[in-house]
Amino acid sequence: MILPRDDPKHLSVRDARQKLANKDAKDAAWRPGNLSPEEQLVIAEVAVAMRKHSSYLGSSIAVGPSARTDPAVVSLAEAGILKVSEEPAKWTNEPGHYRVSFLNWTIGDACRNAWADLVVDDEAKRHASLHLRQKDWVGSSSEGTAYLTAWLNAPFDLTPEGQAILDERAREQEVSAQLAAARAAEQAEVAARAAAIRQRHLEALNAAAAAPPQDLKAATVEATAAIEKPLPWTLLDNGEVIDANGDQLPDLQVWNPDDLETTFLQVVVVAVNSAAGLPTPPIKSAEAHQAEMEARHETEAETDRDEAA
Repeated sequence: MILPRDDPKHLSVRDARQKLANKDAKDAAWRPGNLSPEEQLVIAEVAVAMRKHSSYLGSSIAVGPSARTDPAVVSLAEAGILKVSEEPAKWTNEPGHYRVSFLNWTIGDACRNAWADLVVDDEAKRHASLHLRQKDWVGSSSEGTAYLTAWLNAPFDLTPEGQAILDERAREQEVSAQLAAARAAEQAEVAARAAAIRQRHLEALNAAAAAPPQDLKAATVEATAAIEKPLPWTLLDNGEVIDANGDQLPDLQVWNPDDLETTFLQVVVVAVNSAAGLPTPPIKSAEAHQAEMEARHETEAETDRDEAA
């Protein structure tokens, strides 16, 4: 659709070309090669520092507070290339420190394209390349993995605001640790109480199992035979219940039970065994049971092969 000349959105060919030229000029302003040596140094060192933490050059990194007043940073911020957080970060893995980042992801891509040797996987090679570029830009280089840009070198100074954030995080961690200790103590108390209850119940019903009422014993044996789940039943440590044949009772299981759930399962298992006049086997390892069943199946398979031969 062609807009009429009096339409506010109408652009002549000349105006359109000028608009594109202005955009290209703006985009070119932050390309590494168009920056001053001092600004290139800062951008390159920020890129190398970012690369230490991630292959993505669009994340923010912790820096010293002097970054806020560094003339190069001020210039780069005005150019829309770099930004420093207005206050120390609260909810990062390095709370209490200011953070620096590129204004958008395209700047990180421009750095990667211009200085591919500064973002390789090998940290030593990254810094070796940086040292060479430092000498080209400012005539000197840093040592090891340090930077010429002072506010990139940890440990970073803390402002009063940053220290306040760290103090608050420390208080929160202390409260969290106290709550965790209280929960652990409560859980231990519940576990001990449940274990004691299970032991008393086990002793009482095993004692009663020696002489259950005859009609109860017969009825229990008959009922478990009818459902093809012969006694005694055994509780496994993973929450399964197996019958005398080692087969699982699928309707009576709690996967990975806690202490209270284990108590519930034991109440049922011991009650049924005791009603039939049978002692309850101790809780059994699920792994040991699995090994026994595999050995049994192998033996049965060998017997079948021998009979077939």
